[in-house]
Amino acid sequence: MHPPRRILFFSTHTYPSKAGGGLSAFRFACFLAGRGHEVVHLSFNWNLRESHQDVVDGIKIIRLPFFDFIKAAKALSRPLLVPGIVRYTRQADLAIIYGCAPGYDVALLTGLFSRTQIVFRSTMLGSDDIETMINRAWFPRYRRWAMSKVDRYFATNPEFSAAWSRVFANRVPVVETTPGTDVTRFRPVSGEVRQQLRQKLGIANDVPVVLSVGWVVLRKGFDGVFRVLSQVKRPFQYLVVGTCIGDPDHEIGHQWADEITSLVKMGRDMLGERVQFLGPKDNVEEYMQLADVFVLNSHEEGTPNVVIEAMASGLPCLVRRLVGVDGYLTHHEKNALVFDNEAGLSEAMERVLADPALRRRLGNEATRFINGRFSYEAVAQRLLGPAPL
Repeated sequence: MHPPRRILFFSTHTYPSKAGGGLSAFRFACFLAGRGHEVVHLSFNWNLRESHQDVVDGIKIIRLPFFDFIKAAKALSRPLLVPGIVRYTRQADLAIIYGCAPGYDVALLTGLFSRTQIVFRSTMLGSDDIETMINRAWFPRYRRWAMSKVDRYFATNPEFSAAWSRVFANRVPVVETTPGTDVTRFRPVSGEVRQQLRQKLGIANDVPVVLSVGWVVLRKGFDGVFRVLSQVKRPFQYLVVGTCIGDPDHEIGHQWADEITSLVKMGRDMLGERVQFLGPKDNVEEYMQLADVFVLNSHEEGTPNVVIEAMASGLPCLVRRLVGVDGYLTHHEKNALVFDNEAGLSEAMERVLADPALRRRLGNEATRFINGRFSYEAVAQRLLGPAPL
């Protein structure tokens, strides 16, 4: 058994934000804290909207002040991050960096000149995979050199691994695994419990429930889902869990406020009472447990946490074909239905809504697949070493 370690998670967002990378980091941090490790989650206090420090579920959260309301404030904030990043990185035995958070290179260099082991995890292909990072950087040679000094690269799908290998060959060890999930939280429930959850959350028991989880933005393909569902003749209820109100003061929401508002209006105009925009939820697992079908129509992703969670929950998943995800996480006709366009989504939707046996088969296989390969326990053993935590 591993002795307790001091582990730092460093990401752009943290609790209570529902942004994917930050939420993924926080949940994995909670798991490791539950295994006896001393865990700190370092992130940012965007425009001073949150407290500087919290303790949530055994995780010490540190938010460094960062301002982004104008470019000048953003530029001036960056040097002020350095002391905090250096301090908390040096205090850790292991630092796991999620993507290109402001000051991530400071953490990399701190690890190089201290005893802290550094793990870097990309979050989005075309954004912070190693090839994109180098090509977009102002100082590509410096970025390449700094990234070559990490102790391990956490690749959440084969495309991230391939990009890393093209740049560094075998000079830096690669741990390839999905982000994983808590299979004790995201798990199937009985029909009786499902009915109780629907009653508790005010969801009708007499119609199939289609579920999506995520920010209501164009990148997530919600417009296509609305068009497909508007053509479905059989009864259904579509639940959307995730940010559906543009917030001009939010560190992410201000970027997409108009887009979110427009998409929500589109969904309500096309689907009427058949769609409910529920906003972000802390109990997202309950919505997965009461649903009948999960759909993700994203055009760009890293390795989507919500698909892993839905599969672990026993949901039949309809997932747009994603590079690095298809054939690694989702396997067409085995543990999910994979589609390429709206016509494919329409066909898949009709099939699963009409065929309870197909829903059960896909959901059961999805749960077996996640439990066998991508539980947090399995991911932690690959990342921290073969000894059980």
